[in-house]
Amino acid sequence: MVTIPRPASGLGSTTAAVDNVIDVRNLHVEFHTSLGTVRAVNGVSLGVPRGKTLGVVGESGCGKSVTAFAIMQLVATPGVIAQGEIILRARGKDPVNLLTYGKASDDMRAVRGRHIGMIFQEPMTALNPCYTIGNQIAEAILLHRTSDPAQADAMALDILSRVGLPSPSRLMTTFPHQLSGGMRQRAMIALALSCEPDLLLADEPTTALDVTTQAQILDVMRELQQHIGMSIMFVTHNLGVVAQMCDEVAVMYLGRIVEQASVDELFDSPKHPYTRALMRSIPQLGSGRKGRLEVIQGSIPGQFSKLAGCQFHPRCPDAIAGVCDVKSPSLLPIGDGAHVSCFLHHDPSGSPRSPEAVVAHAQSMTGAGGATVTSPN
Repeated sequence: MVTIPRPASGLGSTTAAVDNVIDVRNLHVEFHTSLGTVRAVNGVSLGVPRGKTLGVVGESGCGKSVTAFAIMQLVATPGVIAQGEIILRARGKDPVNLLTYGKASDDMRAVRGRHIGMIFQEPMTALNPCYTIGNQIAEAILLHRTSDPAQADAMALDILSRVGLPSPSRLMTTFPHQLSGGMRQRAMIALALSCEPDLLLADEPTTALDVTTQAQILDVMRELQQHIGMSIMFVTHNLGVVAQMCDEVAVMYLGRIVEQASVDELFDSPKHPYTRALMRSIPQLGSGRKGRLEVIQGSIPGQFSKLAGCQFHPRCPDAIAGVCDVKSPSLLPIGDGAHVSCFLHHDPSGSPRSPEAVVAHAQSMTGAGGATVTSPN
């Protein structure tokens, strides 16, 4: 197992007593096309504790970004939120199910920016090319925080300074196309945080950046999180970033959460075969130029494929014949606040398997040419 330096987790366990700023419950998002229905998000439930960071990881096409867009009610046509609840607990406000608001309603517009901010994957398409950076940030502040244009400009200048942009006063009159990729991403962060939201949704915010700029952006996000006291839902495929940034992790595969745990628990003892495969695919220092990078066998099933049983079983080296290819596992607790959706840890009735049974199966699969399973202890 590759070791990645990471901060100590501030979470012990995920329980109903945790003060979550957002609770997503049984969320289903579908795209109705001429070729059929794509179930991009299929029964996802997760919560983001106040002041903490939840990482949502998985391969491309697993529904991570669609989940984030659904929270903001920004799922594009022909996508629809078919089922579920999204409960927001904003500071000083009563809990509210955002899905009771129309996506274009004044109530939902009041939530976007003020209570939930979002950093999009590509800032060049998220920032308006016709307006200066200062105008765009001040507009959000005028909408949610003050009616005084001079005060809004001062607040915009302050947030540009906080994200570490050089010459922030000059950038107030600069257009997005005049900035480098890293500076545009910082400007996007400034816009998302200009109203000091309760929750920040970060959708692959560092994917297109070089490692130096990526590290600087992550530092900025951590500093502003501490300053504002906000929560972050960090959508990414980069497990190194997750190790640095997150307190809890939810692993998604084909529209479902297959494992959720604290960052320490997940990296020290991943339970689901998909999670372990993701861990093995991380490049390891010291492997040399000729070292082979492990890959996850097979590929994500097609959008319109209908698999029986566990959706990961065609790619799983630990699949139990007659079980994993027949019934779909539920996401169930396994102790220490962790949850996993796998028949290695729960039998089809939902009863937990003993650690000894899991290890015994691992040894039998290894003997048959399968992959070694990490002991749950």
